[in-house]
Amino acid sequence: MAPLTPVHRGAVTGSPEDVGMSTAALGRLEQFQQEMISEERLPCSHIIISRHGKTIYNRRTGWRDLATKAPLEEDDMFRLYSMTKPIVSVAILQLVEQGKLLLSDPVWKFLGPKWKKKNLRVLVPGSFKTGTGAFETVACTATITVKMLLTHTSGLSYGFDHKGIMNKVDLLYRRARIGEIDSLTDFCDALTTMPLLFQPGACWWYGYNHDVLGAIVETLTGETLESYFQRHIFAPISMTETSFWLPPHKRTRVPKVYMRAGQIPGMMSLGASTGDDRGLVDVSVATQNAEAAQISLWAATPDDQFFSGGGGLAGTVGDYHRFAQCMLNGGELDGARILSRKSVQTMVSNQIGRTPHGEPVDMRAKSIDLPLDSYTEVGEAGTGFGLGCAVVLRDDLGNYMTSEGSFSWGGAGSTLFWCDPVEDLVVCFATQFRFRDDFKMPLRALLSNLIYGALVDGDARGPPPRASKL
Repeated sequence: MAPLTPVHRGAVTGSPEDVGMSTAALGRLEQFQQEMISEERLPCSHIIISRHGKTIYNRRTGWRDLATKAPLEEDDMFRLYSMTKPIVSVAILQLVEQGKLLLSDPVWKFLGPKWKKKNLRVLVPGSFKTGTGAFETVACTATITVKMLLTHTSGLSYGFDHKGIMNKVDLLYRRARIGEIDSLTDFCDALTTMPLLFQPGACWWYGYNHDVLGAIVETLTGETLESYFQRHIFAPISMTETSFWLPPHKRTRVPKVYMRAGQIPGMMSLGASTGDDRGLVDVSVATQNAEAAQISLWAATPDDQFFSGGGGLAGTVGDYHRFAQCMLNGGELDGARILSRKSVQTMVSNQIGRTPHGEPVDMRAKSIDLPLDSYTEVGEAGTGFGLGCAVVLRDDLGNYMTSEGSFSWGGAGSTLFWCDPVEDLVVCFATQFRFRDDFKMPLRALLSNLIYGALVDGDARGPPPRASKL
């Protein structure tokens, strides 16, 4: 066995025993971090855990750059990818609180008549002709609303199935080079020329929805998404190291991106990889080139950039932990409030419907009419979807320990966070590892079991009673 890589400890504000957790049990988590690096399964990892508002675990290990063995530093900035989405949702809900929009508002009200249902079409399933590329569409019968974007029920897709093996809308996105459009306005206009995957509101499907929401924020405020975030979200809660654009002196703090040797590149590779799960390949240059049009981190200037609300931010784990703690607190952190408690409750409750018997519908059930497989950050059975994040509806259906009411999301670089209102727990994890095959490395399940395995207060009925902030 390879020697374990060293672990570096960051600032904490309490001990595990102060908050009903076990230092000895958390030693297993530290060992897991070390083993993932030493066995070349991950390039690096940084984990921050807080409970009852106290940070009790802040440890990092591994390398910013495997080739030079530059160690991961406390202030290194990770590509957050889809962990950008919950922050966009906060921006939208701030505008709702200000009376500038309603969740029921049609998207065309902000982005123009191209988004009216009379100008949109829906792909007829099974109509795509592989040989000619011809396909059939039907009229769009429902208006896409702001809430449909927030809940990913609009009919937009994401282009992950770029060969169109199962999802022909993704193939059409790729042929139209939707992901290469470097103007947010032009991008949103181009989406309206593509067929929707289903009638708006009918199903749940992961798509470009939060990029469109970012355009709505920019339209309503007259600010770029970068400016709005900095002034209304990041500055109030002291997220000083999170941004859509990085000046040159910060770029050296972004860890390189890796994928597993033997892994098939692509977001649809679950279960398709070969060999064991060890060995890493640097894909930083290829990733940066592929994302250049819509990820503005490396642009020469921050002017006139495509700030992707779906996945454009980079930031430190410490910063995102502050955001997550603010959400668990009900929208407030250190005396600064960015959302009302009720807005946060709305955001982190299931918003994708109920069965005729009144039971909440999870993401899988909401997608059951689509005979397709897709990538999503979190999609276990019993998991619903709020306004930009996953919500645990039933803790007996997943494959790891959790609590009903927990909310979470992750990013394509294998970053993730979750907040557990029952246990008053916040977890933020970051690495830079693309195209992860969950059959080979079920990170969320492993981390959850290791962390919940360190909870020792209370009894079999649960933790000692506490007043929930949500």
